[in-house]
Amino acid sequence: PTIGPAVFLIAGQSNSVGWVAHDGGSIHPANVYQWSRAGGASGASGEGLLAASVGGARTRLDHHDADNAGWAGLDIALSEALVSAYPGRDIVFVPCGKGGTGFDDGGASYDGQDVWNVGETLATEAIARANACMAALSGATFEGIIWHQGERNGASGTGAAEYAGYVAALIASFRASITGASAAPVIAGEMLAEYVEDRGAGG
Repeated sequence: PTIGPAVFLIAGQSNSVGWVAHDGGSIHPANVYQWSRAGGASGASGEGLLAASVGGARTRLDHHDADNAGWAGLDIALSEALVSAYPGRDIVFVPCGKGGTGFDDGGASYDGQDVWNVGETLATEAIARANACMAALSGATFEGIIWHQGERNGASGTGAAEYAGYVAALIASFRASITGASAAPVIAGEMLAEYVEDRGAGG
């Protein structure tokens, strides 16, 4: 039988989105797609398709931060590794990152919408988008969560133990609420220690 696509959620702040100009090097392999904000996994216009055959790979996924389309994120290198790890399968990313976001610990100045706390807007939207993707793609399996966030909470003084609790609760919510994600592995990005020290971020 034909094996359906492998679906991965990408969430977090600007590090999950990608905030550097694409260097003209590697691009997404031809069988790597995204679940676009238009609500589709592919299209002749390239709206959801990340392949050089449709006018050049999109070097930045359709996260909340849709500007700077010529910029690049972690998804290019990740897609190359996933294509190797899942031979013969399409890879579909569900991009949900948003720059400058974090967990609201009551001490930082958030606008009430840009927080990843369980039940709040960003977390709820990520679950809904992942489930829409899973429902639409025949034979799809949910294979993992990529989480890259922490700069905002580190800079605002959220303690390490408190931050770990926020992340654990969010991942538990993702696993409980996204179709097929009950045992999904999590890949968590990390800030360079030198950068954190330079910023004075202790969380």
